[in-house]
This record gives sequence, C-alpha cells and structure tokens, in this order.
Amino acid sequence: MKAMCALAFFAALRVGEITFRIGQSSKNVIRLNQITFLTSNNGETSAILLTLRFFKHSNPTQPVEIFTSQLATDLSGYY
Repeated sequence: MKAMCALAFFAALRVGEITFRIGQSSKNVIRLNQITFLTSNNGETSAILLTLRFFKHSNPTQPVEIFTSQLATDLSGYY
C-alpha cells in the first residue's frame, strides 16, 4: 500500500489509474507489465519506469513514459 501511494504521488497518477471498482472498466489501471524496475551497478532498484498506454485523454498509439528515481542525497537528517 505504501509503495502504491508513493508511486501515485510522485508520478502524479489519478485514482482511476491505480484502483477500480467492481463493474467499472479496468482498462486504465496500471498493470505489472507497464512497470520496469531499473537497477544500479550494485543490483539495487534505483528507479522505476512506468509506461502508460491508457489514461484520460490518451492516444494508445503514443504511450507516455514516466521516470521516477530515488535521490542520490541522503536526506535522513531532515526527518
């Protein structure tokens, strides 16, 4: 749940892109094959590439890619 909320926040996703209700179309909901985990040289996940094919006002022939990555700076002292 935390990962889903963090991705939705940082990728500026709409509620309908991460959830759906029974009886509603699930066409716009993100599927696992649309998410690519990018790894650093040491094998740790350092970024996520999200490919959106269907969303509000989308053109299915031109998917949009959203790249999110973690900060290289340690911000632990700021929390």
